[in-house]
Amino acid sequence: MSLLTNAMSKLIDVRANVHIFEDNHFDFSDIIDLYFNINNTILHFYCSYDGETLVMDNVFSKNCTNMGEYGNIQHINLTNHPIFNTVIGRKISNYHLIKSTHRLCGIIINFDNQHRVIIANLGDDFFVGNELPSLFNGGDYTIELCSTLRCT
Repeated sequence: MSLLTNAMSKLIDVRANVHIFEDNHFDFSDIIDLYFNINNTILHFYCSYDGETLVMDNVFSKNCTNMGEYGNIQHINLTNHPIFNTVIGRKISNYHLIKSTHRLCGIIINFDNQHRVIIANLGDDFFVGNELPSLFNGGDYTIELCSTLRCT
């Protein structure tokens, strides 16, 4: 998690590569990649092929593809979306890792100790929200608090 530790600063914007079907309806489960721009450091989140792991790196890809009858992949700006507009311009104060066995399956990012955004892999689907899904309240998951200094 050193990528996030090194980027503990203000969130500038949020973008995503999203699979859009004919109706142009956006849903967070259609996200392929999610990008946080934190003081010009890119934090890239995506679901691993194992169906459970949430992967984080600093690689940016503006992958726009027309797949004909199967829709297309569009790069969209989510900065003004209600989930993110309250955290834009705020500093990351700490984060929690959501783990299952030895896999990272989600992250809770706290901004200015007031607001939070949760990003998780729910079986190859992105979950993005402000409240923890009930799935993570069970005994198979642990939530580990991390700060700018170290994980505990």
